Amino acid sequence: MQPRPPPDPDDSIFHEKTGIIEDKTGDRLAFNGSINETEYGWTRNWESFSALTSWNDGPRVDAEEASFAKLWADKARRAITLDVPTALREQLLTFLPDSAGRRIVI
Repeated sequence: MQPRPPPDPDDSIFHEKTGIIEDKTGDRLAFNGSINETEYGWTRNWESFSALTSWNDGPRVDAEEASFAKLWADKARRAITLDVPTALREQLLTFLPDSAGRRIVI
């Protein structure tokens, strides 16, 4: 298996929190947002949160679920999705910045 190329060296991060919850009757709730429980999140960021239900907005819940499934399956165009053992094996943790914004070298 060929190793993945390293992520592009820019300042972007995947910040959105997203999920789909389904109950035993098949009703779904989709949520997403940028809620960030940090000092910046409370004092400097513009945070948002949205929740949708399948019984009120089924097509949008379907779209959220499809988007999440694409990301989870590692098929998103601008994101890499890996499990922790794979990330460690491919040494992707070497790209994490330290507290001063410099890359950590492991």
